[in-house]
Amino acid sequence: MKRFIRDPIHQNILLNELDLEIIDTHQFQRLRRIKQTGLVYLVYPGAQHTRFEHSIGTRHLAERILETLKIYGLEIKREEEELLMISSLLHDIAHLPFSHSLDLISEEEHEKLSRDVIASSELKDIVSKYGYSIDDVSKCISGERTPLSSIIRSEIDADRLDYLQRDAYYCGVAYGVIDSRILMEFRFHENRVAVSEKGIKPVESILFARYSMYNMVYGHKTARIASRMLTKGVEEAIKQGALSFDLLLKLGDEELLAEMDEIKGPPSEMSERIKNRRLYKRAFYLSWDEADQDILKKAITEEGRRSLSEKLEDEIAAQAGLGYGEVLVDVPKLPILEEANVKVVVQGKLVDLRRISLLAEPITSSMKRSWSIGVYSKSEDVEKVKRASEKVLRYR
Repeated sequence: MKRFIRDPIHQNILLNELDLEIIDTHQFQRLRRIKQTGLVYLVYPGAQHTRFEHSIGTRHLAERILETLKIYGLEIKREEEELLMISSLLHDIAHLPFSHSLDLISEEEHEKLSRDVIASSELKDIVSKYGYSIDDVSKCISGERTPLSSIIRSEIDADRLDYLQRDAYYCGVAYGVIDSRILMEFRFHENRVAVSEKGIKPVESILFARYSMYNMVYGHKTARIASRMLTKGVEEAIKQGALSFDLLLKLGDEELLAEMDEIKGPPSEMSERIKNRRLYKRAFYLSWDEADQDILKKAITEEGRRSLSEKLEDEIAAQAGLGYGEVLVDVPKLPILEEANVKVVVQGKLVDLRRISLLAEPITSSMKRSWSIGVYSKSEDVEKVKRASEKVLRYR
């Protein structure tokens, strides 16, 4: 049994019986309740699309990339091809509510959590029925199983080729436009997935799309403020024992807010503020060029970001004479433009894109310098928090 579904990005997507079995599971249907871009809808109202359609789009593009590789000589067993399709469909199965808004809550990346989600659900039976192991699927999702796993996770993969176009479409912006020719320029060379020399310009369009979307959409200050508010509320709920990480893996966006509504203190306050868009205001920010090396080193890891945020919140709140939860500090992940690391096949040899592209290095440098720490507070406290932040962050 096969079925076509209509998609606004890729038009007709053909799904087979295995795809449909996976899609009909409770775990996959949960992805309908998780917005692809988290709290970005508070800035771009059209950003209501979900991890559900993105996962199907990723599976479609993974198949397109594989078809191109086969045209140019790749030989692959049917079982290996089917495993790649399963893994591409399930690559986001362990996402937390509001997508990347809650990244600081997890000790593991969502790809690593996929194994536990699959193993503890009906997905395990489906995967096993078709002759595949959970380990095979989870390693494939992480891009670690074989060189072909990079179709799902690598510098340029089916995942980001879908989300850049899809996010731009639903946000109503032109920043995520990429050259679709890239799908015809993938090659399998020297036991790895690369792009042809003709793929350089399409890859450069992806570099610019990632840079633009990071600055204008994903890193928009209002979305960052709301994400930090949500994280603070969830962190406190977990500390109180009113919310568990295992439960987060079962909830959708609105279900999480409903859970938070029942928990006194920051959880219910943050939930109410997010739902009514009564967000904190930005009182201060510290740019890449202003941050010292100690801060930049800590921003590399999730644990470092988490501890730095908490430390700075306590110090700034004390300096401003405010209480717990009245100052929020957002230390984002250092932006890395992975696409600039893609390999290009030039005269039969693999060459780094940075060596042959005039755009790769400037865009990478600009992306890095768009990073900043944000300090947020209630509107009535902005001035005192700004002064306190100056003392704690700028004159440290």
